[in-house]
Amino acid sequence: MLKKIVTSILVSIAAMFVPSLSETLLPAGSGALAHANEVRTTVDVIRLVVMIEAVTSTGGQVKGAGLMVGRSSGGDINIVTARHVVFVDGPNHIEKISVRLYDTPKVLVPAKLVKHDFGTTLDLAVLSIPADLIKTDLMQAFRSKLRVARMEEPYVLEEAVDLVGQTSGERWSNSSSKEKITEESLREVRVQSAEAGPGLSGGVAMDSSRRIIGIVLSEDRYVVKVLKFSAIAELLARADIEFALAHGEKRLIVTQDVEQRLQTALMSGRADLLREFQPSKDLVPLVLKLFNSGPTLNGLLENLSAPDALTWLRSLIQSGLNTNSPYKNATGEEGSLLYGALSKNNIKLAVLLLEGGASPYMYRKLWGVENRTPFLLLPLGVLNQISGEKSEKARLVSAFVKAGLTRAEIRIPKGYTNGEQIQEDDLNDKEIAKRYSVEVPVQNSIHPPVQKVICEREMAIDGYDWCEEVKRLPKRIYYPRTDWMYEFADAQLINILGVFNGKMYVRTFSLEGGNAPAGYGLMIFTKGADKIEWYRFMGSGFGMGHCEELRGLPNWKPHQYEKCWKLQTMYRSASQGSYYVSDYKNVVYLVEH
Repeated sequence: MLKKIVTSILVSIAAMFVPSLSETLLPAGSGALAHANEVRTTVDVIRLVVMIEAVTSTGGQVKGAGLMVGRSSGGDINIVTARHVVFVDGPNHIEKISVRLYDTPKVLVPAKLVKHDFGTTLDLAVLSIPADLIKTDLMQAFRSKLRVARMEEPYVLEEAVDLVGQTSGERWSNSSSKEKITEESLREVRVQSAEAGPGLSGGVAMDSSRRIIGIVLSEDRYVVKVLKFSAIAELLARADIEFALAHGEKRLIVTQDVEQRLQTALMSGRADLLREFQPSKDLVPLVLKLFNSGPTLNGLLENLSAPDALTWLRSLIQSGLNTNSPYKNATGEEGSLLYGALSKNNIKLAVLLLEGGASPYMYRKLWGVENRTPFLLLPLGVLNQISGEKSEKARLVSAFVKAGLTRAEIRIPKGYTNGEQIQEDDLNDKEIAKRYSVEVPVQNSIHPPVQKVICEREMAIDGYDWCEEVKRLPKRIYYPRTDWMYEFADAQLINILGVFNGKMYVRTFSLEGGNAPAGYGLMIFTKGADKIEWYRFMGSGFGMGHCEELRGLPNWKPHQYEKCWKLQTMYRSASQGSYYVSDYKNVVYLVEH
């Protein structure tokens, strides 16, 4: 069980872990990477992970995760999980078990308990669900052995591990890169995790090659106990329970010397040093790992601008590097590669990232930020803060538009203040169109999405139909009464900003209310649109916290005009047609399609 660290799009984040350097090493040379008789599968491991929701006889809820392991002779799909998630002995027993599949996260699928008695000390159980609910390509894969497990290799202390499940209500969330193996026994490995806590029982542990180590059973003082898949396979075979997962091979072996040379090459941005490393799918995880080293990324953002070096990076993007992968800078703040490139005034690199699929909206977190016009909502404002030739900036604007940038034409009704955000946005649009002869498309409503390119690109990366998710979004979310905060009374959904870590970012517009002027806001929708994080720029409203307190300064109270971005969290109601405010279930928002 682990504390939530990030929700995300797991495809890019889970790939950031690389094998322990104490494993088999390569000699240095022009072939910096090696493959160990690699066996690939077209099925990503994350699609095998399910979310489990159980209800006890007294109405209590138990949440966890599980792993689809294959098709039974009777035609159902078998799922392994921790027993305590789906079976409780005694009067408060579990009466109902349901699962959610990665491919259809909004659908709650009834499951039945197949076996829970593997032994008094074994926290293991097997569920089953009908096979007709599984997508065709996955069913075809289950007809043969999926080489995605790790059964035969010994483990190395300090080896990196990724833990996947649901934590703090976030499905398919995964741990940080700090998880590592601390101990191995016959049937279990123990994993140290700085984020250990409730919420991940039955979840899946994977190694740096995205092979399944086993399932999470319990945690004790930041150490997670994982039942090895080799032990699970043995127990299933003894019980005549069919499974289709087999041992997979290592995908990447790297020496410490190779990693240091690649780090030097990235920091310098020198094409002659980068050429040693042939861009490939297997190089991507190592590069992403190094990106999360502050000095490495800072060097790359500042120095990688020569034509040959940009060509190398373009090839790596074509090999699978996700240009929307968030990184953490030296101070631990999360942001996008595009934001980093522009903050270093590297226009050439920024254009390459946009052409390679980066969202034109430069991701940075808003909570507590005082800037009323952040680049996440109004990215063209960056043109006033970077230096460059007019032709360079014109190419940058064109790249923004081709990557999905749009503008809104909001008409403020009489009687409302025209917010500064709107004024600056209009001024920017008019100046930019005139100065660079580039037309920015207009989009005033989420339907239809003019910038469909954003959801299509992300769908190609993680396999989830984000464009369909956009179609299901409402045009408007509003509170029909007057007994709640005016700042969060109403919002019109305008356009998609991007998809980061499995969350979809949407720009909204709200009229003046309370201590918030008319202007843009931000809504962040989780996959399946079950949760909304709604940000508005406002003063120190009741219950919303103070700006300085949000930045962590103790014992400080701002004057009444202090403004920053405040947050309201909402969840989908059981009716599926409305949302309620966290901790205030009587505050129900309606939607308009």
